[in-house]
Amino acid sequence: MNPLGPGPLRFGLFELNPLTGELRRQGLRVRLTPQAMALLCLLLEPPVRMRTRKEIQQRLWPANTFVDFEHGLNKVVHSLREVLGESATDSRFIETVAAKGYRFLPQFVEQSEVAADPCSPTRVGCVAVLPIATKVEQELTFLSSRITSSLIDEISAIAGVRVMAEGTVKSRNLDGADPQRAGESLGVRTVLSGELTQHDAALFLRMELIDVADGAQLCGAHVEQIALPGMHCEDEFAREILRQIKPVLVRSSAKVKVVDKPVLILERSVSFDRRMS
Repeated sequence: MNPLGPGPLRFGLFELNPLTGELRRQGLRVRLTPQAMALLCLLLEPPVRMRTRKEIQQRLWPANTFVDFEHGLNKVVHSLREVLGESATDSRFIETVAAKGYRFLPQFVEQSEVAADPCSPTRVGCVAVLPIATKVEQELTFLSSRITSSLIDEISAIAGVRVMAEGTVKSRNLDGADPQRAGESLGVRTVLSGELTQHDAALFLRMELIDVADGAQLCGAHVEQIALPGMHCEDEFAREILRQIKPVLVRSSAKVKVVDKPVLILERSVSFDRRMS
């Protein structure tokens, strides 16, 4: 068996501490049954892959245990999914591999020796730029899409700041979702949300950097410019918005240790290993 690391593992709004066997959501401890905790740890063990039903049975129930395995496993998976805020038909973290087993599919998992302060009002780590809202005008909608793309490109160039790919954001059905709910669905700590409007010949873009944990505004920014025929101003808008929010992005990201790879799992203590067996 490959061990889990001693540092906390973070995915979405959750944090798993392998040493204490605790799962927390936004700093608050979440109650899990011992079997649900054992299943979560198994799914996160390296290499992160599909775990067969037989593997899960051997981990959750000793050889001399008599239990209706199929019913018992379904109950454990259901309880774990409830805690993670998902279901079999709308899964964010646990994928069902039909008739075979289960696989953990994190948006991102990060690990560090010291947990970030869950009460910090400036936690960023990974940011998602939501599609900029507009009125129904075709030209304005196209311009907002170009500004969104340009913002993502500009943010991705900032050292130490991770931004979710535009295609990943678009692949989620976020229509009608408020920024906080959209951020929870995407599994990020922070979202950049805004609206582009036009009054007479003036274009006005208002953006907000929002903490997904509590919906608080970390930073606001705006740009106003006269619209001229044939003008391509998406890069100018993006650079000005970024100029206003960059200090918060950089300062906040410095407080969170982020890894390059989707999953980083190191070493787990022998005592925790025995407790889970």
